[in-house]
Amino acid sequence: MDATVLARIQFATNISFHILFPAITIGLGWILLYFRLRFTRSGDRAWEYAYFFWVKVFALTFAM
Repeated sequence: MDATVLARIQFATNISFHILFPAITIGLGWILLYFRLRFTRSGDRAWEYAYFFWVKVFALTFAM
């Protein structure tokens, strides 16, 4: 393999991982909105606990 093929493989790997984080962050944003709305309407603490757990995951993916 020459340097061009190796560079293309490296770029493909890099961009594959890079696209995962924005997709996960966008999806988690909608899920967090759903959890928060469910807690606000029902008052069930389980929705609030789920919300706070996934906010931490959201923060990690956003930071990456």
